Amino acid sequence: MAGTGESLKERFEAITLPHLDRLYRLAYSRVGNRADAEDLVQETYLKAYRAFAGLKKEGDPQSWLSQILINNLRDHFRKSTRRPPLVDLSEDLTEQIAVESWTPGPEERICETEGDPELKAVLNTMPEKLVMPLLLRHISDLSYEDIASVLGIPIGTVMSRLSRARDYVRRRLTHRKTDSRNVS
Repeated sequence: MAGTGESLKERFEAITLPHLDRLYRLAYSRVGNRADAEDLVQETYLKAYRAFAGLKKEGDPQSWLSQILINNLRDHFRKSTRRPPLVDLSEDLTEQIAVESWTPGPEERICETEGDPELKAVLNTMPEKLVMPLLLRHISDLSYEDIASVLGIPIGTVMSRLSRARDYVRRRLTHRKTDSRNVS
């Protein structure tokens, strides 16, 4: 990357620090505890900084950082060999899923509360190939094109997986709501 008189560190910080909160939310939503999420984000920034000077062109830094974080998450879970818990999801995710994919119904009312335990439970059961595009879209706010780039899949596959993920959440939340009414 060509310099403008700024130090490498200053350019790196200017380009990457605006994405810190989103990366942390994504990491935390997958690992479920603050210390691991902070470690993963720190490792992401360290790897990004090491590669920064060698970047040939300026692209979307959020997609680039998300890709590094996803690789770090994969390594983390490969080492721990356990399914990551989804916890403390932001209100943005539940609101955006409801707004973008559903007509008003019981599942939308369930999703309106921040950190909904039922939503967390549903996302914990969702296959990884469906949950990652959903989180990248609704927590990291990436475009379909950026998600495709980060995950290394065609944009049509991103669209399909997002649709299937939303359907999965809607069906499970509706089913859980029906089950809880039958128990009461």
